Amino acid sequence: MTTTAVTTVGRARQLVQRIEHALRTPRHNLDRDALEPVAREYAELCTLVSERLARCQEFALRGLHAEVVALCEASPDALELLAALDIPALDDWIALCHELGLPAPTPLPLEAAELLNDTYARHEALRKLLDLQRRLVLARAPLARRLPVLRALAARDPENPHWARLLASHETARLEEIRASAQRAAASDDLETLEALLRELEDEGWRERPPAALQKQIANACRRVRDARTVAELEALLPEIEDAFGAMDLEQLAQLHDRWQALADALEGALPGELAERSRTAFSWLEAQRAEAERQRTFEQASEALRRAIETDAPEPELRQRYLEATRLGLELDPALERRYRERLEVHALRQRRNRRNRTIVLTAAALALAGALVLIARDRLRARRIEQAASHIGAALDQNRLEEASGLWEQLARRDPALLAAPELAGLEKRLAQAQEAERARRKRFQAALERAHAALERGAFAATHEALQAARDAARTDTEQQALAALGTQLAAAEQRRQRGIDERFERDARALLDEILALEPATMERDMERFSARLQALRRRHAALATRRDVSPELHKLLEPARLRLEALAKAREDRIARRKADEAERIALQNLPRLAHDAERYAEALQQLLERYPDSGRADAFRAALANARAWKAAQAWFRLVGPWADMPLPPSVASAEQRAEALERYLQAYPKTPWAQPAREIVAYYRRLAEIAARRLERFAAVRKLLNLPLLASVEIVTDKGNGKRYYLAPRQPVFDQGDRLSLPVLRSTNVEKWERIRLPKDRIEGPAPSPQARLAGRLHQRLDLYRPDEEPRFWLRFAKEVAAAHDVDPVLRAALLARVLPYAVEDTWGAEQQVAEWVARLQDRKVVPWVDPDDLEARLERERMETLLASFDFDAALARSEAARRRVEQRMRELFVHVLRHGVLMRSDDLRSWHVA
Repeated sequence: MTTTAVTTVGRARQLVQRIEHALRTPRHNLDRDALEPVAREYAELCTLVSERLARCQEFALRGLHAEVVALCEASPDALELLAALDIPALDDWIALCHELGLPAPTPLPLEAAELLNDTYARHEALRKLLDLQRRLVLARAPLARRLPVLRALAARDPENPHWARLLASHETARLEEIRASAQRAAASDDLETLEALLRELEDEGWRERPPAALQKQIANACRRVRDARTVAELEALLPEIEDAFGAMDLEQLAQLHDRWQALADALEGALPGELAERSRTAFSWLEAQRAEAERQRTFEQASEALRRAIETDAPEPELRQRYLEATRLGLELDPALERRYRERLEVHALRQRRNRRNRTIVLTAAALALAGALVLIARDRLRARRIEQAASHIGAALDQNRLEEASGLWEQLARRDPALLAAPELAGLEKRLAQAQEAERARRKRFQAALERAHAALERGAFAATHEALQAARDAARTDTEQQALAALGTQLAAAEQRRQRGIDERFERDARALLDEILALEPATMERDMERFSARLQALRRRHAALATRRDVSPELHKLLEPARLRLEALAKAREDRIARRKADEAERIALQNLPRLAHDAERYAEALQQLLERYPDSGRADAFRAALANARAWKAAQAWFRLVGPWADMPLPPSVASAEQRAEALERYLQAYPKTPWAQPAREIVAYYRRLAEIAARRLERFAAVRKLLNLPLLASVEIVTDKGNGKRYYLAPRQPVFDQGDRLSLPVLRSTNVEKWERIRLPKDRIEGPAPSPQARLAGRLHQRLDLYRPDEEPRFWLRFAKEVAAAHDVDPVLRAALLARVLPYAVEDTWGAEQQVAEWVARLQDRKVVPWVDPDDLEARLERERMETLLASFDFDAALARSEAARRRVEQRMRELFVHVLRHGVLMRSDDLRSWHVA
């Protein structure tokens, strides 16, 4: 709490005590004249607190809780002052005021205080968020960190419109940041940043949904960068896939296929055709191996089912069905299992015969004839069913091109019942089987021939013939063995092609690097010596580059090696063209320059001739020199005006008076209006600022002198006397205009206990221990400072206030706390008016702000004693001599800079360059 706040609240308590005492005093004993200032001051304080609380109440009703707290806690604290002014018998006091004709106070707004208590409670709930928001603002935290805190404040304090406005402006600014960040991230393919920005836009906390176009733009950028990364990962997988395929590593290739498929699915159908084509051979082989593995697994399951059916003595129909499932895949059944199956069929047949024999014995003799007929019918039906089943199975196998299965079924039928082969139903199948077998032999022959041609072509290195034969073999291949042979040949072919391609690429790379080395060795400087030879060499190199660039048998990515050579060749060709053009221009320019030296001493004609040269030869090698010379020619007039103006100031750069400074500043401003673009324009502006500042210092001098004199005339500085207790060395300041009473061997002294000279108390000290009274050290200091103000000289600027402060700090007989307070008032003037030491003096001012308000006049106050020691240490650290030295050095630098600028320069001639651009001469 500040000193003013303490004084105001404390004064309110004193007024209340006097009012309560007056209310307890009988009416006839009251002194109206003594009560009138009390009543007036109390009424003014009541009006002050009522107005303050009314504004607080207005802010509270508008939801501005933070403003309410700040206004309420401003010095003096409104609630503390309200509590200090509260009188239980306020109505009695108002009645007494009316009775005696005294100023009556307004009623205290206690209801507003209750509303403020509620506001404080709501503000306390927001304090942590407000502190966090304040720290983020002071730290200049990014908007992305500040927005969540603002959203929380807006949600917690919805009645305060400030948060809504601030949040809207911050969100708008954040959207611009997101747009800019998204552009940078998209340009640098920064996927993580793009995804983070997209998540931020999709957050539900925005008061207004971000533009859909921006979200779509960032989402598209994310998809583009993500797809590019996916394609790069796919390209990185290709060498591993080719290595696994070459090694026939099925497990590794399967894992790579799963990774490939996951990445390809992420592209959503945008897989580049080149990648799909390069991976197709390996993955086709993988699918074939998987299909063969699945076929083998199905065969093994069917074989296992047949084995269980045999072991469990399954019925004959089930047994035959299991056998058919195991053999229909065209794979050879285990001979042992085949034998057990045949044996089980014979057991079933024996069992059936045994059953039939038993039934025959039971039948009566009369049924024997009928049974015989039935047996013949059953045998005919059985034979027809077997013929039908055989025709069905063999026909199905032939229809599905399972020739081995069909042949096996035919051979089984021939072994078990050769008589069935003569059935008309099977005669057509036998012919189809023979034709299919003949076709199969022809196919195998074609396959073997194509495979042999492919091997032979591969050994010769004829890759086109190898591909043609390999494709013919693929068209003829049917069996797994044939597919495996093709896969092995394809691997060999791919390896051979890779070796050949590596050789081609290596030779191409050597040729490209050699070409680049030769191009880099061709220096443009050789054009100066032999343009014809340079042109011939450049043309030959360009032809070699064109021949390499049209090569189509190398890997596409190697063509990038030619890009530096192309750029270098284009640069050399451009340099050659520019050199030829410059030669032509130089020749024409040389002719035009022959008359220029004769005009060098006529500024206007010389400038006109230079302007014509610039218009005629804007791209000349001398164009920059023409422009510089033209600018100088135009600047001659400005230079003459400059030196006519500042020449008289060269001996006295610093103006002798304020009027002189203002006159110089006005003259320089007129010069700048006439010649705003001369080389002296910027220095002239700096000098104007310097002169204006001198004038401003002088303009503020009288006002500051008056303020300092008022400070030095305060009673505590100017009129207070001091006595010293020789017994303990304590110094007591005597209250002004108060008598000292002689009480025999003692004196009754009116001593100050605070800096308020109206508040004092008496102490009694023995006469023999008293030294004084005498003028206080600060009174003597004030006299010296008044004398310094009286003897002020203009040439003391701009270091007057720094010397003034030095004298205050050097008065060691003055209390350090008082010296610190005086310096806190004077040093800000030095900060504004001193050059060269502003930063150091500003740091002193900042350190003085940390001083405490203590009753330094009281020698018995412990806190004052500690503060006195602290201020003594602080003031001892202020090096005024160093600050004055720096300020003097700064003044000398300014003066030297002005002397340099005011030196007169004369034009003696024009510097001309020779025709070969290698030497100079003065015209």
